[in-house]
Amino acid sequence: MKFIRLTTMLIHPSSIKYVTIQPNHYTIHFQHHIVSGMMLAGSGIVSSGNDIIHISKEKNLTDFEAMSKWIEQV
Repeated sequence: MKFIRLTTMLIHPSSIKYVTIQPNHYTIHFQHHIVSGMMLAGSGIVSSGNDIIHISKEKNLTDFEAMSKWIEQV
């Protein structure tokens, strides 16, 4: 599978959970593969975080165009 090349990073498409598409803005939500938590006497909590990247057409046209191209291919 090809990587998505942005200005400062490469993104493997299989790590993307979903993308929120707005006219001049993309929000990329990634799958979080690390789960943390604690158990005490049979009860506890388990949690995981969300990694998010915002790509704005105004702030970074190059990355916005790269994501637009990838979205058109999907």
